[in-house]
Parts: sequence; structure tokens; C-alpha cells
Amino acid sequence: KADIYHLHDPELLRIALKLKKNGAKVIFDSHEDLPRQITSKPYIPKFLRKPLAFFVEIYEDRIAKRIDGIVTATPFIRDRFIKINKNCIDINNYPLESEICIDNSVTEKEHKVCYIGGITKIRGLSQVIEGIKDTTLKLDLAGEVTDDYLAELQSLSGWQQVNLLGFIDRKESQNVK
Repeated sequence: KADIYHLHDPELLRIALKLKKNGAKVIFDSHEDLPRQITSKPYIPKFLRKPLAFFVEIYEDRIAKRIDGIVTATPFIRDRFIKINKNCIDINNYPLESEICIDNSVTEKEHKVCYIGGITKIRGLSQVIEGIKDTTLKLDLAGEVTDDYLAELQSLSGWQQVNLLGFIDRKESQNVK
């Protein structure tokens, strides 16, 4: 019986119109472009991906048109939704300028790359790890990962160049060197 509902997952859109009917304000927080993601999901049979993506987009648009606002994570997603709902805003998850510290005193630079975020297949980390195997690059990998995907990553030939940090918060990420 809340006045405002902030829905974060697309599967919750099915209750959005019911909440609106009961007088609530409804905001949808869209971090992913679900219809485009569906076209690359390996667990969905290829012949179903495009038709399913088409119907999911129609479904999302139908509901998005009737809710009170949409928060998106990228300009691309914002541009998609703003055509059907003028109460749409893009809020990016960039680091704060004050959090970026460049140490110019370092004379010798290490060949290192750092990834901070969800450690999932869709992020392309298997390809990154395979891509560094014959280089001098090191990869600091920070984020949550399932046991199954971690085992898959550890089996890659570039894994010996990876430093797995696990989940770290914003403050800790500033100290990754």
C-alpha cells in the first residue's frame, strides 16, 4: 500500500499497471536493454530469440507508456524509452571525479588492467582473459562471480595473469593498484 513503487527488474513490470490502478506512482529502473539482450542469450534457442525480443519490446513499451517515470542506465536505453514516455532520465554509474586519483610520481608503469563489476559471461571476461594469455598484461578482477563461472574462468590459459579480488566497495576500488 505504498504511494510510490520503484521497480528494478523487467519481470516486475507485470504488476506495474495493477499498482497504477490502485493509485500508486510507478517508476521503472531499466539498467539493461532487455530486447537486445535476448537476441544474444545462449540458453534461448536461436530461432526464438528475434520473435521473443520483438514481443518483449512491445510488452515493455506498452507498460512504459502508462507508468509515471523511467530511470535508465545508458543514453541508448533512455533514447528508446523517451519516445514513449517523456518522464525518462538517464543516470549513469560513472565514478565521481573526486574518486579518480592519478599518481604521476610512478616512473615505471606496470602493464595492468582492472575490471570492477559483475563477473558474468555477458561481460566478455572469458575473452579478455584469453586475450591476455600471450602478453605481459595482468588483470585485476573485482566483483561477484558464481562458482560455476569462476571454475570456467580458472580453466582458461590466461588465468595465471589474473588477480581475483572478489567483491570490493567503492572505497576499496580506489586502492587497487
